[in-house]
Amino acid sequence: MRKTFLGLAVIAALAAPLALGATAHAATLDTAGKGLVGKGEVQSAFGWNNAKMQGATLIGFTFSTTQAATQSVSQDASQVVTEHGSQTVVRTLSCTVDGKNKHFEAYGTREGDRIGSREGERTGSLAGSLAGSLVSDIAYDNKGKNGQWTGFYLTKFAAGSPSFSPTGSPVWDDQATYTEPATFAGDLILGDIEWGGWQSEPGENPNDCTRTDSINGIPVVSNLHDELDETAPLTTTVEYGAESFDETSIANVGGPTGTGPVSLFVTYNGTTKPLTITPAV
Repeated sequence: MRKTFLGLAVIAALAAPLALGATAHAATLDTAGKGLVGKGEVQSAFGWNNAKMQGATLIGFTFSTTQAATQSVSQDASQVVTEHGSQTVVRTLSCTVDGKNKHFEAYGTREGDRIGSREGERTGSLAGSLAGSLVSDIAYDNKGKNGQWTGFYLTKFAAGSPSFSPTGSPVWDDQATYTEPATFAGDLILGDIEWGGWQSEPGENPNDCTRTDSINGIPVVSNLHDELDETAPLTTTVEYGAESFDETSIANVGGPTGTGPVSLFVTYNGTTKPLTITPAV
């Protein structure tokens, strides 16, 4: 079964432009990473006055997002399979003793097991977060780059972004699914026959057929037949035992899906502040 190793960064798009409610200083952002952040939003986030804001190095601002998310995952599974076989065997013993016909039957069984395995998978989900890095351009007033700057255009997500990082262990479904039949190393070998008691008429004894004495030189026992019937069909049952899972090969079965609102942040000189998003126009 092919395995794909799960890394800590799975490239995926944000599920939806979920956001907090709009405020007087709210940024915009859509699912493609496009939006607008005004100078006032950034200034309010850092608590700066206009002079400090105007003195900042514009290229020093970066923007990022986070979002709670979940990743669908699968994992190779293997289960021990035991096949138990049983066959009924009949022994028939008949003879004539002193002119009287005698008939006896005995039933026995022989059994055996063989061990194999079957392969499949189990699915589950992995909680984590989507972290995005945004590409931004400076927004200027109508005088262009010779005029005052007014904010930042968010143009797109950077390559490989948003990326998924797990925050815990997978939560697996209750049962694995096995789609491949069980395989066994060899044939089912039956053991020795275990016999039950003889079945006969009351007072009859199967040992009568094994007598070796004679009367006037004539054997007491005649017409002796001792037959073993092993033609009954083999019946089998299957039991499923311990399961094992390949902990080294958690394979993705679906892209990460956002499960909460998108949070937007601005960073300057190593300090990160949150921004409030309003639905994109």
